[in-house]
Amino acid sequence: MPVVVIAEKPSVAADIAKVLGVNSKQDTHWQSDTVWVTWAVGHLLELKTPEEYDDSFKNWRKSIDKLPFIPDEFQLKPITGRGNNRKQLTAIKKMITSKDCTEVVNACDAAREGELIFRRIVEYAKVKSPTTRMWLQSLTNDAIQSAWDNRASSSDYQPLRDAAVSRAEADWIIGMNGSRVAATFLRTSRNDKKSLSLGRVQTATLAMIVDHEISILAHNPAPFWELEAEFESGDAKWSARWERSGHKDDPERPELKAHRIIEASEKEMLEGVLKAEGDFSVSQTDRNSTEKPPLNFDLTSLQREANNMWSWSAKRTLSVAQELYDSHKLTTYPRTDSRFLPEDMMESISKTIRQLG
Repeated sequence: MPVVVIAEKPSVAADIAKVLGVNSKQDTHWQSDTVWVTWAVGHLLELKTPEEYDDSFKNWRKSIDKLPFIPDEFQLKPITGRGNNRKQLTAIKKMITSKDCTEVVNACDAAREGELIFRRIVEYAKVKSPTTRMWLQSLTNDAIQSAWDNRASSSDYQPLRDAAVSRAEADWIIGMNGSRVAATFLRTSRNDKKSLSLGRVQTATLAMIVDHEISILAHNPAPFWELEAEFESGDAKWSARWERSGHKDDPERPELKAHRIIEASEKEMLEGVLKAEGDFSVSQTDRNSTEKPPLNFDLTSLQREANNMWSWSAKRTLSVAQELYDSHKLTTYPRTDSRFLPEDMMESISKTIRQLG
């Protein structure tokens, strides 16, 4: 009576199978007498399009008056154009709907999208067996074994499922309806064949970029000055920059900084001080402060740093980070906004630090 484990990709399935002692490799899964480990190859299912609910939506212009269209119940369909994926979906469905299956385990990535991949499969297949969750934040052997031993009911992760479904349906509602409106009314002519699309994230992001570009184009450049000096005391040399005493930033004048000399009268006053005869006194105030070590990278900060250092694209950085996680087991799950390590890595991190020392 096997337990069926669904991972998000073949490499993760192989790691799980190895830890659980599932050694028989089949075309679509790893198999033992008690556990079968299979994989989803990312998303295998997607939401149906409007014309699959109502044929009249095949003509975008004639059906424009029916928008916005929101189905009473969203329906799923296999993603087209992927022969191997269709084969894998069929195999998974057969395994998890078998009368011999006693439990279906979600071992997809520990995030919203991983939850959606698994939930769509079990909902599409109308699974009746109990479903549980392996919460995998790293792919070390200890982490996999701990996630297996401590798997919890899928109902514990219902809010994560709801968030994933809400995001997917919101994308569909805005994308499907908005893109049809844009394609119908924003074309320059009937012969204009350019593809136009609107999206929940892409359109808002594009608007931010456009607004920023407009503010740049509207900027009126104005000169400003800065005052820097070199100091020596014995063998010590250092540079310093003048800053206005008691300065407070003004939101209405973002260009006015403590070190910027914008007014000509202030510039002339400082020039007068520098030209004056006599000695100058320099004082130095020391203050001890404690600086906390920086947090670990999340995906966004890692992509920003890689771009600054090596001019890498965000896509390349994600690809490398995913490889370090999947194949080399050197990092934790990369597609996250968390900058903290999972507790199951405390011992392995301590070992790494000792080796570095």
